[in-house]
Amino acid sequence: MKIVRVGGQVADAVATSTHFALRPNRYGETEPAYFRHVAKTLYRHEGKVLSYGMKFWPEEYEALKRKIPQIEDLEDFLN
Repeated sequence: MKIVRVGGQVADAVATSTHFALRPNRYGETEPAYFRHVAKTLYRHEGKVLSYGMKFWPEEYEALKRKIPQIEDLEDFLN
């Protein structure tokens, strides 16, 4: 009998889509389309994803905004 761990696969999909949305490739481009698809399914508490359905680590979100300007492109999906 094979055990399927769906939770890990979901977490991997969110982490990978976030990575490609924020990290520029060798041509300086990012790909936020994957993140837009999974963002619809993130847990929200009182309409907020950050700190509930998604947590950036090891730094806080505000610190990351200064380091990774393209993160602001995702704010519509995080709020």
